[in-house]
Amino acid sequence: MGVFLTTASLKALRAIAALSSTGKPAGFLLGHVRGGRYFVENAIAGAGGDWAEHKTYDRLDVIEPGRIIGFFVFSRSAAERRKIGKPHACGKIVLAAAKKRDGGLEFEGFRVDYTGRFVFDPLPVVKEKETSP
Repeated sequence: MGVFLTTASLKALRAIAALSSTGKPAGFLLGHVRGGRYFVENAIAGAGGDWAEHKTYDRLDVIEPGRIIGFFVFSRSAAERRKIGKPHACGKIVLAAAKKRDGGLEFEGFRVDYTGRFVFDPLPVVKEKETSP
């Protein structure tokens, strides 16, 4: 099990980070799951304070049916991840991102589960290698 970030998803996450005025953008990850691995193909920034709520998830699922595989937060804080601990998040992933000094991004991956309380099981994150044209 693990998280694979495609080049397209990395570009989307970099753009969201660059354009964010809040410093802590968050939103949804789109892609598919195959053989226990989560393939992240795109990222969509959430808007407003209720972006992680079920109603917001449902609105996006109408537009991208079955493609929401998780959530991202630009914070390493466990408190930020806990905001995602809701029933519709079970079985999904959370990608905690942080900006590096050199302008790049680093990631931690988690799978949301429920065992009497919401837990975030660590997952390895692999980035697709970018090729030069």
